[in-house]
Amino acid sequence: GRPAGVEAALLRAESDAEVNLEDDFLQEVLESTGFANDANALVERAFATGTGAIVLRVGGMESADGSVLKSPDATLGFDYLAGEQVIPLTVRRGEIIEVAFSSRVYEQGKNYTYVETHTLEDGKYVIHNYYLDAQGVEVSLPEHIAPKIYTGSDVPWFAIVTPNIVNVYDDANGMGMSIFALAIDNLKGVDLAYNNFLKDFELGG
Repeated sequence: GRPAGVEAALLRAESDAEVNLEDDFLQEVLESTGFANDANALVERAFATGTGAIVLRVGGMESADGSVLKSPDATLGFDYLAGEQVIPLTVRRGEIIEVAFSSRVYEQGKNYTYVETHTLEDGKYVIHNYYLDAQGVEVSLPEHIAPKIYTGSDVPWFAIVTPNIVNVYDDANGMGMSIFALAIDNLKGVDLAYNNFLKDFELGG
């Protein structure tokens, strides 16, 4: 199916990667959604935060009790989430298998948190969607978001992006490590020296 092809294109999201596609449909989807620019921007953010995620979106989808049905009106798109929005649920051999994503939403003057989980049921991925208000209380979903989606596929509708460096922290839980992680003290020292040096000029007149 299409998600497997999309997943294959997402797996190697590296700053110097080159993706060659023979699938005209997939090529059209990636070009129409601005994938090249947005995916590269996510890679840059992932280098800073350690982790990013590309999540497949299906618009205009028809469903029966949450099961995805074929529809000529369906459209594909992607969301690009930074590390702080990725919450691993199941990790096997360092790979995130099940995950929750959290996003801030501002609608009609109110703040909401949109939470979606991608979990396995009988070997197939199921997506659950939730909306929480500013107090963390679950509220009704917007009409265009289904409470539950049975993808019918063992291929996830998400891809995790991390820098190609080993995470040295024991409790990494499948997350990547920021390229700045081992240089925080150095950067603080540079910042301190820089500020003090400028103050000497300012105060010394």
